[in-house]
Amino acid sequence: MGRSLPGYRIVLVGPDGTVGDEGKICLDLSDPPMGLMAGYVDQTGGTAGAMHGDYYHTGDIATRDSDGYITYVGRSDDVFKSSDYRISPFELESLLLQHQGVAEAAVVPSPDARRRAVPFM
Repeated sequence: MGRSLPGYRIVLVGPDGTVGDEGKICLDLSDPPMGLMAGYVDQTGGTAGAMHGDYYHTGDIATRDSDGYITYVGRSDDVFKSSDYRISPFELESLLLQHQGVAEAAVVPSPDARRRAVPFM
């Protein structure tokens, strides 16, 4: 993706809420950028879901290298349900990639009559 535009302070917020070099792409709302919307029209819940904790949460996940370049990883909301469990393909792919015998991984939901969907790798 590259570096952020001037006037846009992009932070990467991890699952524990700390700012670091990987996590959800967020815009710092302490000094909101001019191009950021004020909120969703007629959707108070949508606005509250995206703008909380002093950040605007885009729903995207990325990493930032030592030179400040941001690399897109995926979406934080691309989950599917299987046997009433919410499964994140990103988390499963990340685990698979830790194995030395795996170079690339993709996890998608596969239809299942009893469990609605099952992970397919």
